[in-house]
Amino acid sequence: MQEQNLTNKLKTIVMVIRQGEILYGINGARVLEIIPTPQITPMPRQEAYLRGVYNYKGSIIPVLSFGVLCGEEQKSQESVCVILTIENEVLALTVEAVTKLFYDNGILVEWDRESRGSSYLRIIKVIKDKSPIFVLDIPAIVKMLSYK
Repeated sequence: MQEQNLTNKLKTIVMVIRQGEILYGINGARVLEIIPTPQITPMPRQEAYLRGVYNYKGSIIPVLSFGVLCGEEQKSQESVCVILTIENEVLALTVEAVTKLFYDNGILVEWDRESRGSSYLRIIKVIKDKSPIFVLDIPAIVKMLSYK
């Protein structure tokens, strides 16, 4: 029993988000908070993926649209906001839904690394579940974006 608990503690927790019919995973250790999408202040002349900024606990943080990052032309019904920390930076990502948190089961699915669906997405691996979960490299995605 104790060995099983130790094994679970060493596994990565993955937060699963749904965008359309596709499931994506984010390293759960990067998630600070999950809230309803707040009032966002739009920013003029910015990339489409930047919805604007939000005052999060006294700090102004960028709010990114995951739908636009996935290649959708318009911002979808993104009613959930995930507050993330990446390399000492806090940002928000609006998504359609957060479906669950789970331990990475380590069972991978083969996938075509060339087909990403969007030039913004960086996928690390695909986890086998009821539906495949595309685990995102959030630091790499943020690094390539120009919202600063």
